Amino acid sequence: MSGHDPAVPPRCASAPPTPVAPEAMAETHACDPVSVVVLSEDRLTYEGAVAALSEYPGIRMLPWENHRSAQVLVAFSDDLSNRVLTVMGQVAESQPDIQVVLVAESVSEPRLMRAIGFGVVSVLLRERITFAHIGNAVAAVRKGHSDVPPELLRHLIRHIRRVDRTRTGDGYGLKPREITVLSMLSDGLDTAQIARRLNYSERTIKSIVHGIVIHLGVSNRTHAVAHVIRAGLL
Repeated sequence: MSGHDPAVPPRCASAPPTPVAPEAMAETHACDPVSVVVLSEDRLTYEGAVAALSEYPGIRMLPWENHRSAQVLVAFSDDLSNRVLTVMGQVAESQPDIQVVLVAESVSEPRLMRAIGFGVVSVLLRERITFAHIGNAVAAVRKGHSDVPPELLRHLIRHIRRVDRTRTGDGYGLKPREITVLSMLSDGLDTAQIARRLNYSERTIKSIVHGIVIHLGVSNRTHAVAHVIRAGLL
């Protein structure tokens, strides 16, 4: 997926940008511009978001092909699709320090947990926002702040409590790429399909799966998927 074809909801994509509060604009502009890249599942949304966010002081938009130089990724996806999660995982693996502002219509608890593992620090629900909110969220992220709606915060707290009771360690020590592969296996994809989606060889995918099985101490890939689902990682 490229930034040109990866989704802000049509209402958000078509809404005219509302000016950021003057004090927020001044604070943002006083800093060095923050480099931002947009990830969206449709071209119209991508182009609309880039045009709107380019209007805000303190934000320097980058084309998708330069995403490795971005400090903040603004990702649009109605329900946080596997396709968007896969790209977020790839970006997180190559840029561990990137911060992600997610714009979505709804997010399930398992997908929210995966997204946080891939660098999401703020979540904006589509029906409540304009581009002004997104611009403010980017500025807030730059200052170390996060924004999570109360209902999603409850998901997060519930997940942390459950994980606390069921396991120790940090995500079983699994890397973002390994979580992505397990998620695709749980969706019923075979090795060849996963290899095509991630642009890896089948041999590499088999090696990743074998490493996960050994690492988790289970007997096969099915048990590995069940293991991480029970822990709330998928």
